[in-house]
Amino acid sequence: DAFSSGKLRSIVGVPLRVGGEVVGVLGLAYPARSARVFTHEEVDILTQFASLAAIAIENARLYSEAQREKQYFESLFTNVPTATVIVDLEGRIVSWNPAAVALFGYTQDEAVGQDIDQLIVAESQVAEAHFFSRRTLEGSPMNIITQRAHKDGVLIDVELHAIPIVIDGVLVGALANYHDITALQHARHAAEAAARTKSEFL
Repeated sequence: DAFSSGKLRSIVGVPLRVGGEVVGVLGLAYPARSARVFTHEEVDILTQFASLAAIAIENARLYSEAQREKQYFESLFTNVPTATVIVDLEGRIVSWNPAAVALFGYTQDEAVGQDIDQLIVAESQVAEAHFFSRRTLEGSPMNIITQRAHKDGVLIDVELHAIPIVIDGVLVGALANYHDITALQHARHAAEAAARTKSEFL
């Protein structure tokens, strides 16, 4: 190597440690033509610098992981086929996916920042919606069959799953998933009507 071949006069290496794990090495060297060698003071300074460098490397790694997780979540949220909405503790819409746009007719710009119970709830169901929203935002998951209103006022039969969002033990909002069951409800009502008609002739 360069040291044993006489190309280097003095060399020092300090491990970069994060939580007891070596994540790299910081090395410096003086060439053979230099008369200098590393002093104890210089080694101490290099060791301190290595600690800071190790922290910087770990922070960069954590940031990179956080970015990948963020991109994964955004991709999942965007492509999930059912209307999915995230609200804050005040019930204001934070995220509104493309399936929600398709189901309710409001664009992201129109929806984000709005109160979820005012935007897609018919007047006759406001009290029910407030009750379920409050329960979820207090930490209780909810699963109900109900109706929500399209932008044009048409009511949509939905199965609503709502779960609280907790980060580091702190409740920060809720995620609601709306599955359109209008066709299923119509089929059920038609079957019930047919059964009643049949019973009348028996």
